[in-house]
Amino acid sequence: MKKVRQIPAGWRLKAIQELRAPKGRGARLGLQVWISHLDAEVERQGLSRERLKAEVEIRLSLAGLPLCDSPPGGWWSGIPCLGVILHVQPDPGAVAWPFSLELFYVENQAAGVGAPGPTLHLHWCREAIGEVLYPGCAADWSPVYDRLAHLLEEFIQDYRTLYPSTASACLVS
Repeated sequence: MKKVRQIPAGWRLKAIQELRAPKGRGARLGLQVWISHLDAEVERQGLSRERLKAEVEIRLSLAGLPLCDSPPGGWWSGIPCLGVILHVQPDPGAVAWPFSLELFYVENQAAGVGAPGPTLHLHWCREAIGEVLYPGCAADWSPVYDRLAHLLEEFIQDYRTLYPSTASACLVS
């Protein structure tokens, strides 16, 4: 597995603020990023939903894909959504915690006759597994970030293949 470069923290906020979804007539909606809730022990050990979301948004922004703000509370707003589900089995007595990381892309689909509401159409989904080292004092989350970066690279390439006109129009010069 090739090493993915780390993104300096100062670039994150600037890129996210500058590269939000275009406004105005005919603008395509951007991607909403959704992160699943994390186990309390995982958060105590330094991994947060906000940090994961920032990692996803900066990589999408640097790739030129449009983003949009998530509604308050992190609920899905009905626009195209890139979701991240992270399952970690924290065990303070173990030296390694297994994890599963899933990245998926869904879009709203019109409800059929008699359906209670809109449904989601799953367009893309990938999963990676690994282990977080826990030597007893602090967890090393770098394997999670590395797997996330690789899954995002796959998504960005596939997204450009699925939506060539949108992706090419969103490239950053």
